[in-house]
Amino acid sequence: MAYIRRRGCKCDPKPKGKVKCKCGAKYSFTVDIGIDPATGKRRQKTVSGFTTKKEAEDAARIVEYEFAQGSYVHEKDINFKDFSAEWLKMYAASGRIKESSVDVRRTCINRMMDYFAFIPLRDMTRKIYQDMLFDLHSRGYSKETIIATHATGKLIYNKAVELEIIKNSPTKYSIVPVKRKTVEELESGDGLPKFMERDQLKRFLGSLKTRITIQEYTQLFVLAYTGMRIGELCVLRWSDIDFEAGTISITKTLYNINNNTLKFKLQTPKTVGSRRTITITHKVIRELKKLRADQRKFKMKNMKEYVEHDFVFVNRLKHPGYPEIQRMLGDKMPRFLKMSGIDLKLTPHSLRHTHVSLLAEAKVSLEAIMERLGHLDDKVTRIIYMHITKSTKQDAARKFDELMDGL
Repeated sequence: MAYIRRRGCKCDPKPKGKVKCKCGAKYSFTVDIGIDPATGKRRQKTVSGFTTKKEAEDAARIVEYEFAQGSYVHEKDINFKDFSAEWLKMYAASGRIKESSVDVRRTCINRMMDYFAFIPLRDMTRKIYQDMLFDLHSRGYSKETIIATHATGKLIYNKAVELEIIKNSPTKYSIVPVKRKTVEELESGDGLPKFMERDQLKRFLGSLKTRITIQEYTQLFVLAYTGMRIGELCVLRWSDIDFEAGTISITKTLYNINNNTLKFKLQTPKTVGSRRTITITHKVIRELKKLRADQRKFKMKNMKEYVEHDFVFVNRLKHPGYPEIQRMLGDKMPRFLKMSGIDLKLTPHSLRHTHVSLLAEAKVSLEAIMERLGHLDDKVTRIIYMHITKSTKQDAARKFDELMDGL
């Protein structure tokens, strides 16, 4: 049976039932919610702030009904900061999650800390959570970043529901804000990733061939001719290359969040489809053999310092033999573009997009391109493919028109 009380009422006579106190005094209720298994003592729930006695009674009946049905959750007093730290430990300890994924979740949690670090989970509302997503959008965060943050928030609050720390997740029904493109942006092809046209790539590689190191040139060449990811390239081993069969096996990727050469880690590929075998031409084989000969000379010259890991692209400065980190080639790209006279802002990943565009231009099917790149499905690849094959579709329409000429 619920105990209803009102404190500090100065009204005379005292109002009853549905009537509010003129002095502003509030009602509260207290109900029994079982025995605390840790202490063996009676556990109670008290809620205050009701303006009438009937409101307090109605709310108390709901709690009593839920407890009787076994659906009541005794919400605990823990804030987002403390629980998210505990959740991240559980997430990382599952044994199925890559370290890079844990770091992504940690970054997302830190982003949410600015909004509700010290708000108890039970006091979190859908509006507070939704406002956070809207604010990230207004501050210019990308759609992908907001989606990742929202996904992390859902995981955390759903786990809190599962552990019966809270009854409902405030992330339910939340929406990720999306910027609507203008007609001008759609007509200009805004959203199409940057890549080089065929003549630009020839100019880019041709002008750099004798002006940069053999390793730098081979990195660029292999990226453009295979569509590999930069993380896959950095941990490519000579044992992954079958020169006789003309194939490269992609079985791993580099993880090095702090850019510490000595603390590199090898991870499984990004997705299930990312583990693949790429067929390469004699041109790629030729460049790789040149690099292998050059690397042997470098190894002999630095025999005392060189640490053998069998990597194709190695650090040649402080830690010879270790894999070169992804950032190194990215930092060099502006200089390479300037040297070649290509007036574009590109990254090493742009060479992957370039590879897609040239395969599409060569009329390779979208399915074959995705298999080569290690994609089960990818929006960016589809956008590039549809853009490049636009002329083919126009040609198909023209041929059909010619076929039906005379009607």
